[in-house]
Formats: sequence, structure tokens, C-alpha cells
Amino acid sequence: MTDLNNRLPISGEEFLRKIEKMYSEYIVEDVSCYMEPGFRYNSFWVLDEMKSAGEYVDYITAKVRTLKRENIIIKTKMMHIAGSGEPCLVLEQPDTEPVCLIAERSPDGLIARMDMMPAGFYRMVPLKGVFKHHRKIYPTKPTPFLTGFLSWRAGFLFCLCGYRLLDTKPFIIINGGGKG
Repeated sequence: MTDLNNRLPISGEEFLRKIEKMYSEYIVEDVSCYMEPGFRYNSFWVLDEMKSAGEYVDYITAKVRTLKRENIIIKTKMMHIAGSGEPCLVLEQPDTEPVCLIAERSPDGLIARMDMMPAGFYRMVPLKGVFKHHRKIYPTKPTPFLTGFLSWRAGFLFCLCGYRLLDTKPFIIINGGGKG
């Protein structure tokens, strides 16, 4: 893990490209030098949030080693979220719905948090050149909604998901399941 004094600013897109390389080429890199010490990682499918750069580096290192050992191929693609232009990394694994990773920078230029969400939550456009923005963009997160996900293997699963504006910690209540 990187010394707290040796932190390096990085753009969200550059950071996501390093994560992309880990998933697509099974190359483990210590990315903690680009992260705030209090870095947060949130996954839509996991209730507990990771609360440090070290915890995330340990997680991604183990995950990449497992992907390589099990010969699991992850297709990756850098995209932009339509409207905000925020870069996102789309990951596709066989037999699963695509997911996207979105990185958020701190005022110091370090990565403060990263969220993994279903790619279907966003309208994405292909990455073309450098996206320039001249106004402040707040994180693009889903607003509260009620939706049902249909899986032919699991039947219907209804989730009530919510996000507080500018506070991206999700809450999830599972209301059903089973074959129907």
C-alpha cells in the first residue's frame, strides 16, 4: 500500500482505465497511490460499503487472481454517461447483465469513491476524444424508484432502491423472489 505522502492526482477516466486493465488483462496494480485514504467503494449488490483504499486494493487483487485462475473473461468498454459526460467503465461477464463503474474525484484530484451499478441505470454513449465541461457536475445517480428485475433463473425479484441526492450510499429492501 502506498505511503500517504506519495499520493498522485489522476483523472477519473485514467483511473478507470487502470481498473479496466486489471479486469481485462489480469494484471494487478497497486492503485492506492491514486486514492484518498478514506476511499469508498459501493456495489449495488452488496449492502456493506468498503471504507478504505487498502480494503479495495485487497478486494480487487483477490478478484483479479480469481478471474485469472478460473479463466473468466470480462469484456470491458470505456463509455461516457450521456448528459454529464462522466466516464464509466462497462464490464460484461458471460451470462450476466452489464455493470458500470463510476469513479468520483476529490478536490485534490485523488479518487474519493467508486460505485458499481447496473449499466441499465444509465444512458451511455461511446467514448470519443476528450470530453470537456465548463460547469460543475454533481454525481449522476438514480433517483428513488421502484423496479422489478426479471431473471429466468431466479423468477421475479423486486427491489425498492433509493439514493439521497449527492449522498450516494444506497439502501435496498428486497420484497420478493422465487419462481413465479
